[in-house]
Amino acid sequence: MTERFSSEPAVRDLLERIARTFVSVLVVADRADDARPLVAWLCERRAADRMHVILATTDAVETAPTPGGVFRIGITSELTRARILRSALRQDPDVVAVEDLAVEPEAIEVYAMASQTGHAVMASVSAPSAREAIAAIERALLEGARTRGDLPQEMVRAILAFAAPLVVRVDAKGAIETIDEVALEEGLVQLHGLVASGKRTALPSARLDKLDAEQTARVEAMKPPAPPELEALHAAMRELYREHVRPTWAPEVGRIDGRLDERDGSRFGGKPVLAPGEEWPRCACGEPMLLALQLRLADLPEKARAHVIVPEGATHLQLFYCTASPCAVQDAWLPFAMNRLVRFLGGPLEVPSETPPIPDSEKFEARSITGWRELLDVPHPEERSALGGAPEDAEEPHALDRWLFPRAGDKLLGWPWWAQAAEYPSCRRCGEKMRSLFQVSSGEEDAWTKAHLPMLFAADGTGHVTQCPAHPDELGFGWAC
Repeated sequence: MTERFSSEPAVRDLLERIARTFVSVLVVADRADDARPLVAWLCERRAADRMHVILATTDAVETAPTPGGVFRIGITSELTRARILRSALRQDPDVVAVEDLAVEPEAIEVYAMASQTGHAVMASVSAPSAREAIAAIERALLEGARTRGDLPQEMVRAILAFAAPLVVRVDAKGAIETIDEVALEEGLVQLHGLVASGKRTALPSARLDKLDAEQTARVEAMKPPAPPELEALHAAMRELYREHVRPTWAPEVGRIDGRLDERDGSRFGGKPVLAPGEEWPRCACGEPMLLALQLRLADLPEKARAHVIVPEGATHLQLFYCTASPCAVQDAWLPFAMNRLVRFLGGPLEVPSETPPIPDSEKFEARSITGWRELLDVPHPEERSALGGAPEDAEEPHALDRWLFPRAGDKLLGWPWWAQAAEYPSCRRCGEKMRSLFQVSSGEEDAWTKAHLPMLFAADGTGHVTQCPAHPDELGFGWAC
């Protein structure tokens, strides 16, 4: 595959090494489109190594992962590069990439910020040379710093050297002409050639090895334990946190068999029940929302119903979600975003005879919740400090704290599995902390995530239906990745 970028074996070897690392890369060409193939290849290569990669692309694409595993987001007049980058950082990816970076000064600042917060960054830039590309980015960062008055020039240059440690220049056919290592020396940004005129001229410095090692260690530390170990670890943590153990219920799921007496039942996907004459719920963008979850409250385990505060007359809980772009990306993780509807429903109900025109590829297949399996759950590490931590006489509590988590996957009640920090929303009416009612995972169903929705909250994210204890009809749904 690297033959398309260079005919020189030594250059291809260097490119392969760059692709396997977490080092940030800037790809420069006379036209940004000429740099796109190399940026795309680097993204796909890193995604193939199980890195979480988000690419802001000028292609008119729906938000979706490509076959290479790259999560691609189409740039629009409303969904700008800067906005996409901010959204991407919220999802904690390993790599953030953007096409034609230099056309948006604001995006350059967010891009540089991403490089300072544990992410590898990549971008294509239109410029006559690597040096001029670096100079253009430096000017944009300096202008922003002057406007805010928050960073001296020396600090801006240090950030630049970290944000673009490697600059690759390609020709009109996408072939590599130069590769330069960027360093800060005596307060000035300097370029040291590794490849010139398409041929290898030097070896990378030890600095790039150090950057790669630091990023690799970060990702290794974030890897979860293998599923077979989970039960033994949970048993140990239940003993440590026995007073904080909560019951949770995992849904037992099958496919709808078409029986009329099950049409208003609990399910993921499919058709919802609606009030007579009610129109199918639509997003603020005008598109029909998909039914993600429907719970018939009478189906819940008796023990679980005691923990759910149900408004008078309610018989069902529903979650609708819009997957259209940009609704699925633009502030979509927020618990009260406009692209979802979470509600209790009661009174006379019926299943609509017709559905709005939704492409088959976007529909959520109906999966009936046929039963519930009761389990025990432990608090997430992000919440344990508030609970007082492990007992002082516990053996190796820190090791357990690092690896033990609440149960991942779809579940009713229990302790939330937080993809990032513990993020309970506040009630919009009283400001009190809301509580988790139902956890919704995304992605393909497997032994680890136990997800039943064929959709992605970014890259295999986890969402939570939340409720205010004081105002039971105040519901939210937020997610993180």
